[in-house]
Amino acid sequence: MMMLAMPSSMSAKLEDVRDDPFKMWTRICAKYDRMSNNQLPTLCKLFSKCKLKRTKTEPDDWFTELNMINEKINRIDPEFTNSEKQMAMHIMNNMCKQYASLKVILEQDPKFLDDLTKLQAQIQNHWEEYHNEDNDDSSERENDDSDDSDVEKNDEDVAMMISDKEKVKWERVGKKSGGYGDKICSYCKKSGHDSENCFSKSGTQRIG
Repeated sequence: MMMLAMPSSMSAKLEDVRDDPFKMWTRICAKYDRMSNNQLPTLCKLFSKCKLKRTKTEPDDWFTELNMINEKINRIDPEFTNSEKQMAMHIMNNMCKQYASLKVILEQDPKFLDDLTKLQAQIQNHWEEYHNEDNDDSSERENDDSDDSDVEKNDEDVAMMISDKEKVKWERVGKKSGGYGDKICSYCKKSGHDSENCFSKSGTQRIG
């Protein structure tokens, strides 16, 4: 079945091992799973751009990604593989600014680049202690949104209270000026005055 699924060119290369499935599988993997040299520049560039850009990213995940890229580079050409010291230097130079204080502490040890495992553990521990809660930002923003709606509701209530107070105030003024606070004008249908003192009329209409 395996032979039938292969292109004719590949089937010819498997003919001599057709009775040994393991050898057939090994040869197929060597053919189709092999990374070509033209991928090397892309992988090297990908490694250089692989950074810890924000505190939401767990450092261990970042380290794993770096190791995977470095392993692919090694499969193509071991001479381009980053050493542990090169890996440590890349890590120190590509953390986001929130790790600046930790970098100062780490750099006080003159041999901080010599132990990659220790360096990674220190960075991971720092993240767990100081930045792990940053993942709750979304829930905090949701709480902030609900707080904003409460503020808007309070603002509406205050506006209504002010409006009611202004209404009472002007009703009192109408009563003091002419005693018409509760009366309705027969001309404009508004309260606080009578038709003889209606401001909607022209001067001649009010006098006449």
